[in-house]
Amino acid sequence: MSKEAKKFGFKATVVDLEDYDLSEITNEKLVIFLVATYGEGEPTDNAQEFYQWLISDERMEGELQQIEFAVFGLGNSQYEFFNEMGKQFDYELHKLGGHRLLDRGVGDDDKGSIEDQFNDWKQVLWPILTMKYLGISVDESSADLQTFVNSLQIFSVSTDQEEMMMTKKKEEEKHDNDEGKEKNNTQWATFDRDYDTHWLYGQMALRIHNPFSEAELRSVVSETKAKFKNCYAEDVRINPNLLLPYRRHHWMEQVTKALITDIHEARPRADDGSTLHVEFDITQLKSSNGLHFNYKTADNLGIVPKNDLKAVQFLCQRLRANPDDVIRIRNKNQEPLNIAIPSIVSIRNLLLWYLDINGIPKRQTLQVMAQFALDEREKAQLQDMASKTLATDQPTIWNFVSLLRAFPSVAIDLATTVEILRPLQPRYYTIASSNKAQPNRIAITAKMEMQLADSEDLTFIGVTSNYLRQSKVNDAMQIFVQPSSFRLPLPKIPVIMVGVGAGIAPFRGFLQEGNHLISSGQYTIQEGTFADWWLFFGCRYPDRDYVYKEFLESSLHANGGCLKQLKVAFSREKSHKVYVQDLIKENSDALYDLLINKNAQVFVCGQPAMGKAVRAVFQEVIDSHQKHVDINTWLKSGKYVQELW
Repeated sequence: MSKEAKKFGFKATVVDLEDYDLSEITNEKLVIFLVATYGEGEPTDNAQEFYQWLISDERMEGELQQIEFAVFGLGNSQYEFFNEMGKQFDYELHKLGGHRLLDRGVGDDDKGSIEDQFNDWKQVLWPILTMKYLGISVDESSADLQTFVNSLQIFSVSTDQEEMMMTKKKEEEKHDNDEGKEKNNTQWATFDRDYDTHWLYGQMALRIHNPFSEAELRSVVSETKAKFKNCYAEDVRINPNLLLPYRRHHWMEQVTKALITDIHEARPRADDGSTLHVEFDITQLKSSNGLHFNYKTADNLGIVPKNDLKAVQFLCQRLRANPDDVIRIRNKNQEPLNIAIPSIVSIRNLLLWYLDINGIPKRQTLQVMAQFALDEREKAQLQDMASKTLATDQPTIWNFVSLLRAFPSVAIDLATTVEILRPLQPRYYTIASSNKAQPNRIAITAKMEMQLADSEDLTFIGVTSNYLRQSKVNDAMQIFVQPSSFRLPLPKIPVIMVGVGAGIAPFRGFLQEGNHLISSGQYTIQEGTFADWWLFFGCRYPDRDYVYKEFLESSLHANGGCLKQLKVAFSREKSHKVYVQDLIKENSDALYDLLINKNAQVFVCGQPAMGKAVRAVFQEVIDSHQKHVDINTWLKSGKYVQELW
């Protein structure tokens, strides 16, 4: 969107809300907000401070009357408080005097492609902005708008095999001479990069336009060293593994390396799927911020993923890049690099740790790749793919690597690759262990994300799934802990747990803690100091994907554990499918008594569709006993807690 704004002639700045200086808000004239909703209608971590400022009692009527704004909200309609932050931002900005330019946009991940929905919204937004601010009339229903937006800077990509294989130094020196001059055997691509990528050779830094001096390189390293301890400089030599991004996410302060102490298949059979149980040793570990590394039962564990090494090697070959080369990435407008990638990094580490080469590509990625295709048939095919929604309209799940394998004529370069790929994000897993029962080890339950395709090369495997599948005991991973909304109440309060598949993870931790409290003599079932705990678990088959069966059964009262009732639904065992919500209905009277008369707390973990169905059946349980209670009030009070993904 920033690119499009600049093409129209606007001066556009992209700002993460957690980096925004709130004292500047009264100086703004035109602001577009893109906001997502987290959990039970809450702001995301990076939007917390801004949202609290927005709704503060200190705000004054008309405080934002100089601002014209538009809001696009992102969410999933399977959640109860769908798009709540989009609604709240839109309402509060208008309440404070802001002038709404158009109706709030709605992105729904459950109803097709958010990218398509966002593009449709922009098709209405841009004509309003261009007419109001620039006096340009662009018909939103015509192709004029997209044509204007796509009128990007031109640069050349040679098709000559010798030129394609020349050294990086010659490519860079040749760039200025070739730019803008059409030659034989040249394919023209229309993509205007925001970033420049420059190769660093030993003690000489060679830029495409102007070489920067050894002194400048020393200065860069010294500044980085002053900010972050995890880097060093010897003369002008750089450790490419340790330099950190200028733009750092909050979780980067908490990352530490932990050794795997146990990793095994949790399913009885793994022929039609896989779920791994993984444990990490956190004895005496400290986070990068120096604090002792610890966790609470059912917190979330973040894993910093690593791309597949073979895929990275393939990309280096296709991009004609030496993986050991160290490059410097700069913003073309000389502003700080506002992406979570180190400005100085080896190509190997860039592709291994920082770019999402495995994710489903955006429409824009396909459009750009089509521009770099030297074969007209491949170009047309990529353009056709770009016109579809990859998540729903394509027979195969594609990623950047599989696209380059399938379309060998795409002669894309490294700098453009950096621009069009998303940054690689950490993956989160609900912790499946209790900090009271095992304070020095963290366990997770990780379902392997895999989808078979016609060709082995096109088989889709989740990036962290692949990382875990290739790992073994004593391997190190970068991890960090994020707080969860799951918190066990006092043992005297009943607990109802509902989980499906890998959604069993937090309840394994709960049960481990409950068993520990009883086995250590702190509480007893017989004396009534430990309330009733119920678990509803769903999977497909009893002999295939029923994970932790022995542990769950050993946690029952009859075996000295904390669990009063274990109800398991097998959705594929019989011709008639049975789901957890069916078992909840069957136990309606007992559950009503727990919820209303004994103040039980409910925890639900699984996918959004399951969460919605379970929420509805609990509402039925309450309504059938003529008790007028809205489950939404329980969601807000914390009596009913969900972790859905």
